[in-house]
Amino acid sequence: ATHHPKWSATPVEDGGRPLLACGLAEGSLALVQGCIGEEDTVAVLEQTEARGHLYLSVDWNDRRESRVDKKVVVSEASGEVAVWSLAQDRMELLQRWDAHQLCGCPSEVWIAAFNAFDDNVALSGADDACLKIWDLRQAGEGGAAVMIPRQHDAGVTTLCWCPTEEHLFVSGSYDEHIRLWDIRSPRQPITSCHVNGGVWRLKWHSTRPLLASASMHRGATVVSTAESSLKVLHEYQDHDSMAYGIDWCPGGTSTSIASCSFYDHALHFWEVPDAGGALAGGC
Repeated sequence: ATHHPKWSATPVEDGGRPLLACGLAEGSLALVQGCIGEEDTVAVLEQTEARGHLYLSVDWNDRRESRVDKKVVVSEASGEVAVWSLAQDRMELLQRWDAHQLCGCPSEVWIAAFNAFDDNVALSGADDACLKIWDLRQAGEGGAAVMIPRQHDAGVTTLCWCPTEEHLFVSGSYDEHIRLWDIRSPRQPITSCHVNGGVWRLKWHSTRPLLASASMHRGATVVSTAESSLKVLHEYQDHDSMAYGIDWCPGGTSTSIASCSFYDHALHFWEVPDAGGALAGGC
């Protein structure tokens, strides 16, 4: 089973086909080449050896721009985080380290993400309620996290870097809060907001100060991040089950959203209403 897929922003050179990295439930990473026409077919380019535990999230280092030196960071149920390189669309393990523990046992790492502006830095969040910031130039040798802000009251489930402001990122948690951080001063968040449901996924709009949240039993939430604040603008509660996935539909300034719920296998497409011009501006 595919637990977490994510598209690369850099297409394969041969024919311009898109690349998809998939973290699999068996504990392997699959690199899949997508199709670009009706006559085309999907192909698995490579798949790593299964490790016997869930791969919980993946993230590429090319979220802002195309990269030749593509990398993928993976979070694992074993408490580990791993970084893979892709050269000529072949995967090579660069580093893997023990990242999170709870009461002396490995803690599921729900999320790992690159700094969108500097792929020497990665974030991880886990069931131990810790958010950690890693300098990848040290982590492979067993170096400690750069900083461990202890501000969450439950497991850290999602992390997302602002696409337009290089120092800002957000975290989501089972504690039903979204927190906005400045990596230059990570001891405590800039601000937070309560969304009345566990935050499983966060997606920042590519050009607008808007954050979409899959807020589990509360449905989906749209939050304004204008002027480094967090303010709930809209709640979408038409899902009949817990919302676990969400993303903005492509198109630059589009405010259309796709959200999905787990137990009823439902995918919803909907539009964010403009609350008096609140959707304009930058982060």
